[in-house]
Amino acid sequence: MGADEVTRRMLATYEAGDMVTMCAWCRRVEIDGEWLLAPRAALTAIDAQYALSHSICPACAAGGREAPRDAVAERS
Repeated sequence: MGADEVTRRMLATYEAGDMVTMCAWCRRVEIDGEWLLAPRAALTAIDAQYALSHSICPACAAGGREAPRDAVAERS
């Protein structure tokens, strides 16, 4: 799925009044059951402070991805 499609789907979720779930470790967003990298433009276009709900994606929870350095520092 391309960046434009991810942006479009994120905006549709936001405009419908739903929360967008973001992985607190890898920063991917869940859209229709898929965990995808969100383009910066999409995150800027939504009111992220009120529209994002943080979780951990299945790949990070299973240890398949490393947490970003800032997330590792917070857990230390």
